[in-house]
Amino acid sequence: MPNAIVLLLQRMNERRLPAAVGECTHGAFFYLLKQADPALADHLHDNPERKPFTLSAVQEEECEQAHTGGSAGLRITFLDDDLWPPFAGALLHGCVKAGVRIGEAEYGLSGLLTAAGHPLVGPATYAELWEQARPAELIAVRFDAPTLFKSQGKDVFQPTPRYVWQSWVRTWNAHCGPKRLLDETRVVELAENRVTVEDTELETCSVVLAGGRIEGFVGTWLYGLQALSTEDQRTFALLADFAFYAGTGRKTAMGLGQTVRLMPSEFEEE
Repeated sequence: MPNAIVLLLQRMNERRLPAAVGECTHGAFFYLLKQADPALADHLHDNPERKPFTLSAVQEEECEQAHTGGSAGLRITFLDDDLWPPFAGALLHGCVKAGVRIGEAEYGLSGLLTAAGHPLVGPATYAELWEQARPAELIAVRFDAPTLFKSQGKDVFQPTPRYVWQSWVRTWNAHCGPKRLLDETRVVELAENRVTVEDTELETCSVVLAGGRIEGFVGTWLYGLQALSTEDQRTFALLADFAFYAGTGRKTAMGLGQTVRLMPSEFEEE
């Protein structure tokens, strides 16, 4: 079952966050998971497939030099039913009393946001996402973290419909279960040939990983689905809703690709 939480963290020292904060946050997540289920943590770490979770980069008010006692937030989404229970157990059974490290920055856990009511948290089963999806002629999406794709060995820095819906449908099919599989070939073909770009408000940005700096984009895109049938519009809307949990594009388990669907009217306000 997809689920999104926010860990509230409190600074325990004044060391700076590392430049490659996403990869270090990735390591901190596996440290927490390993306290509860070492076998599961090792299996996920060694599995080359796309990870069944996403992470945001740690957000601090003072990124350059956070002070002891300052607060931070870390958003985590879970895509598999087998992942959230052991992670929750790790939190509840005190394995984080000593805190977690992100690079040399040390944090204690000060809270956990899990229930709906906060705009970035809450659970939804795959059945609920499936049943609640509604057809729409316009889909507005906000990319909140640096996002990019890879095609034929090259990075792609534009959220063209093909790459966006291909990313979502692949993640959906990997976790939704056999009853709700979607035809990836059809989704990609429709996205490439019938979905239009109505408006864009993007800017390029860069992010540091251990292998070096890579380019990405953040901002909002408005897609037109007017050329799709009502049922296809519903499928495309379903996947846009799912992006709240799945993220978009590459390295979503290292802080990239955080994504939120907007109402078209909200796009105009961005």
